[in-house]
Amino acid sequence: MKQTIFLILALTLWTACKKDANNSSASLTFVYAATECSDLWIQNPIWSNDTEYKEVIKNYLNNELGVEFTNLDILENNDPNFISCKACPCLTGRKIQIKSTEEFKEKLIAFGFVKQ
Repeated sequence: MKQTIFLILALTLWTACKKDANNSSASLTFVYAATECSDLWIQNPIWSNDTEYKEVIKNYLNNELGVEFTNLDILENNDPNFISCKACPCLTGRKIQIKSTEEFKEKLIAFGFVKQ
């Protein structure tokens, strides 16, 4: 009897661990092309630093869109041929990169993120 209970408990724990491993591997990468001042999280387009800019993005995605994500990075454009302008809808060449799950994929894509 004790062996049967132990076996059932061991199988239950193994299955739970396997599900957690599968969920962590479901992380998807999304990228958003930033604009000069048309992004919805922008209230003041002048940032003192990237940390402040990331915090504004994080708060907007969490609080306004209800999206959970990790690894918020700002990727700089290294293309010497990139042409930009200073009008609000013009691209800056910077990309906002995050990792999220399948659960938030539709919201992120509707917002303007692209799945990588």
